Amino acid sequence: MMRSFVKQLKKPRLRNPLVLCGFPGIGLVGKTAVDYFIRKLKAEKIAEVFSPSFPAFVVPTKNGFSLIKGEIYLYQGKKNSILFLTSPVQPSFNPDFSENQYEFAHTIVSFFKKLRVKKVIAIGGIDLGKERFTLKKPGYVLLVSKKEMLKDFSGFKQGRTLGVISGANGLIPGIAREEGMEAAIILGETSSGILADLSSSEAIVRMFNSLYEFGLNVKDLTKESERLGKEITRIQNEITKQIRGPKRKEGEDKSYIR
Repeated sequence: MMRSFVKQLKKPRLRNPLVLCGFPGIGLVGKTAVDYFIRKLKAEKIAEVFSPSFPAFVVPTKNGFSLIKGEIYLYQGKKNSILFLTSPVQPSFNPDFSENQYEFAHTIVSFFKKLRVKKVIAIGGIDLGKERFTLKKPGYVLLVSKKEMLKDFSGFKQGRTLGVISGANGLIPGIAREEGMEAAIILGETSSGILADLSSSEAIVRMFNSLYEFGLNVKDLTKESERLGKEITRIQNEITKQIRGPKRKEGEDKSYIR
């Protein structure tokens, strides 16, 4: 059986490397933020991630077609080499087959360990439901593996009641913590009723823009959010077709693998 693997394209020199992860999830908060940084910072792709946990189809490209894959990009910051991990979809989430997600996450963390990464930060969303629509400026919730990490962040909210954090945005920092790395999970306030929550992503983008001195003007974040919304919708439609088959029985659950 095929296992997840990382295809390294380049072997650059890294300086105090850390990772920002952003997979599709509620409000596309992390995905929008990480893709925006990759594009605006002109980060260089250094690796690709392939896994049987991804949907079983190929997507059209300019050069023909490609398997669904994750991608790792590098930006050389002022103090750190910053790696960005993203993917058009999350690995399949099925509680009965959680081994697949653990295997996927462990493969990625092992690769980061080989690169001597010291810190892994995953960005996702927290579903506030209707409450999200009462917030003019959504904030974010912060979870850290060590209290000493709190001093690196500002503006986060405390006191939110959290459930479990499923998928790659939970497992990757979870396994990284067990492997001795510093790990954090940042959850932007959003709602499952919003496909791409620009305001929630913007709050996180501004925080990292200041923290790592990217020097970006985030006014054009709207374009990135709109582009991602269309891309994710297209992939969702393809996945739904594959799950349903040619016909869907009446009452059958409409589902999307996050």
